[in-house]
Amino acid sequence: MFKRILIATDGSELSRHAVISGLEFAASIHASAILAHITAPYEAMLLLSYPLPAGFLPAIEEHRRICKAGADNLLVPALALAKEKGVSAACVAIEHHIEAFGSDPRNAILLSGFQAGGTRGALLASGVQSLRMYGKEVPIRAEIVQPQSLSSHADGDEIIDWLRPQQTAPEMTYITHGEPDASDILRGRIKHELVWNCRVPEQLQRIDLTAPK
Repeated sequence: MFKRILIATDGSELSRHAVISGLEFAASIHASAILAHITAPYEAMLLLSYPLPAGFLPAIEEHRRICKAGADNLLVPALALAKEKGVSAACVAIEHHIEAFGSDPRNAILLSGFQAGGTRGALLASGVQSLRMYGKEVPIRAEIVQPQSLSSHADGDEIIDWLRPQQTAPEMTYITHGEPDASDILRGRIKHELVWNCRVPEQLQRIDLTAPK
């Protein structure tokens, strides 16, 4: 059974529930917990959200100080909750979570949902032994787990059920999100089950919505 449970939080309502559930699970199996907050890497484009004077970009040390203060605001209360529930816990603020946990075979990385092609998630799901991140190779020795039942997207049946109540068929339906094979299957279903005109546009294709075809 698991000896350590990694519980990540970003301060959202959902993550607060996840912290509670994760700590209760850890207590039930007598495991310890690692309470983690993923901080934003130092990139100039991300700094535009900081309340700083116009034209001012903080040094990387200042960026990390800001991130640490934000992480402490989330992790200190979570640590107190762990103590309340009788769970031994440690806190960590992580700038690159895959780099921090991917090389340790004692860890498991859970891919909760579909991983689009070309992403690090898709590479992990394919079984790669290393990932290139920020100019260096990061070895991947952790167990990679991808439950097929977890997804925030509707499946084909749910999309058809959502479209079916429309009283008037659109002049054209375009499928612009999804892998090519799955998109084409859905196109066929819309065409035959709903008797609607449906297309999957080509990459970078321009379409005039005033004269769909």
